[in-house]
Amino acid sequence: RFLYKLFESEVPEILDGLIVIKGIARVPGERAKVAVESTSSRIDPVGATVGYRGKRIQSIVKELNNENIDVIYYTDEPQVFIARALQPAKIDPMTVHADMKTRKARVMLKPDQIKYAIGKNGNNIHLAEKLTGYEIEVYRDVIDKSLEDPNDIDIIEFREEFGDDMIYQLLDGGLDTAKKILKGGVEKIEEALLGTQKTDELFIFNKTRKPVKSRERRITDDEKRYWKKIAETIYRTVREQFNDEDLKALLDDSHERSLMGDGIDPEEIRDEETN
Repeated sequence: RFLYKLFESEVPEILDGLIVIKGIARVPGERAKVAVESTSSRIDPVGATVGYRGKRIQSIVKELNNENIDVIYYTDEPQVFIARALQPAKIDPMTVHADMKTRKARVMLKPDQIKYAIGKNGNNIHLAEKLTGYEIEVYRDVIDKSLEDPNDIDIIEFREEFGDDMIYQLLDGGLDTAKKILKGGVEKIEEALLGTQKTDELFIFNKTRKPVKSRERRITDDEKRYWKKIAETIYRTVREQFNDEDLKALLDDSHERSLMGDGIDPEEIRDEETN
């Protein structure tokens, strides 16, 4: 309701009834999505809401301490609405399959768009689900299936085990398949997980609230140990999806021991799990 009132105060067309806010989904301090519709064919609802050179939306963003806000066109066509709600991911509505009875949707995405659809901490996909009212599952769309390893598994199939935030971190680190996870090993998984932690920049603001200095956050030794354990768990979970024969085929006869990095033997991790 607070965000709705902010839009009312900045966008007079909303008070006049020329623009209607059809839905709002928000994670305070992180991101918000707002769907708008015009009651007049002469008014572009998104353009009017954002304002000339973004002045209207910038005022709202400043009021919310630079919270990201996506303003999208509302439509009652679920495929189109879901595709728009998942921005900044670029999605062709034709790749969205929505079941109006179950309120579930499957979205086929280009590999490089998956992390944008999910978003940091899983916020983007969760907000899209809240805004559209659909439970959304995303899948990697591969144009040339012949180039894909039939034994491989998309990392997004582990959403239930790892959670959206972890999946986002792995995708951001370029580890989008089981094969890449297993070939990279614990060391590469650690790099992906720690990489997203290091990019949490701290800003120092001057009196005009403009950032004048930023620095990379330092990762503590305790954090490193924590993320190492998480990386080992991820590796083990993915490894357990394959028997020895399938793993050999997946990795093209590579020695599994060499995949772990730092001399860690995968058998040692599996032994720890069974003890």
